[in-house]
Amino acid sequence: MINTNPESKGDYSILDRIPDIKAPVLLLQGTADERLIWQTVQDFAGDLEKAGKTVKLVLYPDGRHGLADKYQDQRNQEVTQWLHTYGMPKSFALQ
Repeated sequence: MINTNPESKGDYSILDRIPDIKAPVLLLQGTADERLIWQTVQDFAGDLEKAGKTVKLVLYPDGRHGLADKYQDQRNQEVTQWLHTYGMPKSFALQ
């Protein structure tokens, strides 16, 4: 759970978890997402880069949440290219 109250105990900010991230991170974000502000994702990508993590952020102008709109094909191509470059985690491999 992301901490929305700095005085609460036991919650954490996702930013606190950046040092624990080992895998490359692909962030695909629409600028018209009604659930997640794209600037927040951009800031997170910047924090990952500052921490020396492998990260790629792709912003889609006027893309909505999930990018299942006009960007669906481009989104799928990005994911496919990412997996070709970095592979698929063993825990996700088909058996």
